[in-house]
Parts: sequence; C-alpha cells; structure tokens
Amino acid sequence: MADAQPEQGPPAEGGGPGARGEVTDHDLVLEVTHAQMDAAVQAGDAIPLGSAGGWLARYRDAWWVLCGLEWLRITDEATIADIDHVAARLAQVAQVAGDNASAGGR
Repeated sequence: MADAQPEQGPPAEGGGPGARGEVTDHDLVLEVTHAQMDAAVQAGDAIPLGSAGGWLARYRDAWWVLCGLEWLRITDEATIADIDHVAARLAQVAQVAGDNASAGGR
C-alpha cells in the first residue's frame, strides 16, 4: 500500500511557497494550548480583546476563543465579522477615553 500524500492543488502562479497549492502548517492550526497562548501574549504576538476579554484574542491573523484549557481558532465568517465589529467599537471607546484623559477629563 502506498503512503498517503497530502493533497495538492494545481500550481499557483509565480512560484514560491505554496506554489503547488500546499496547505501550510500555519493554515492547519485550529487549536493551541493555554500555555502557548500565554506565551504569545507575553511576546506581544497575541492581543486579548479588551481589558476584560480574557477569553477572546487576536493571534496569527485570526480570532481565538478560550475553551477549557485550549484556545480554538474561530472559523465561522459571521462570528469573525461580529468580533471585528466589536473590536473596532472598543478601539473607538479607547480612543475617546484617551482623548478625555489627556484633556484633563473635561
């Protein structure tokens, strides 16, 4: 019996990594451990959503949710859009709060 080989798509234009349509390890990661996420936060590679949002974080160009002792990548497009909207609103609030603080609270 032949060894199973990963499926590859047709060659992409331009060559380089993924030129044959390979899926990279980065694309396949759907969960990380709590320790890995903590390390990513400490290194500045992951950013929790809001000051009280310890269960949602932005990491590896994706949103992640804490589920037990693991972090799971969110893949549902509607959920991603909702979280992006909330993140934008929180950034606006933080900007206003910062402006008010620098103006002496007036």
